[in-house]
Amino acid sequence: MRLEMFDGDANQRPLGAIVVVGDANDVLVDAGPADGSPLFRLRLTRGQALALSANLRAVANGRDEEILLSDA
Repeated sequence: MRLEMFDGDANQRPLGAIVVVGDANDVLVDAGPADGSPLFRLRLTRGQALALSANLRAVANGRDEEILLSDA
């Protein structure tokens, strides 16, 4: 896995770990090196997390593309 940034830099960073944690009403997804601080955190509502999970499964099962729109 790797994080590819599209901010003008051709910058790629390896991801050694993704940690998913339930936090009150949200789901937190932290990604970064396996032995260090996360490079980014994605905060989702539980509904968004379920929708993202369905999107990932659909593409892994052969769909070309899925879109998850943010409401916030």
